[in-house]
Amino acid sequence: DKLLEEELETRLKVPTITEAERTQYSKDLQSADAFSKDQLGAKLKEYGIKAPETGNDLSDPYEFNLMFPTPIGPSGMLQGYLRPETAQGIFLNYKFCAEQNSDKIPFGVAQIGKSYR
Repeated sequence: DKLLEEELETRLKVPTITEAERTQYSKDLQSADAFSKDQLGAKLKEYGIKAPETGNDLSDPYEFNLMFPTPIGPSGMLQGYLRPETAQGIFLNYKFCAEQNSDKIPFGVAQIGKSYR
């Protein structure tokens, strides 16, 4: 997690930390990407990390998908995922797509390419 990594990097720059603290911070920094959500939550609490903008306590970590879900196929029963930067084009070009359909709703938008996962 970026918040944990930034906190540990800041702590490692403090010249007065003990060797044991330096070893622990370095170990946690190297393992930060491999922590489970429970381990990550425990480390955030252990180091007293707060929300950067507000200083409030952080909620427990939870899993989420950054990929954009979309139905695939004529029935729409299959679930596919688009990269967010690819999927945003459909929304940014919504006005153009609507104009091409004489501003009649509903209409469909299809995207073709190697960006599907």
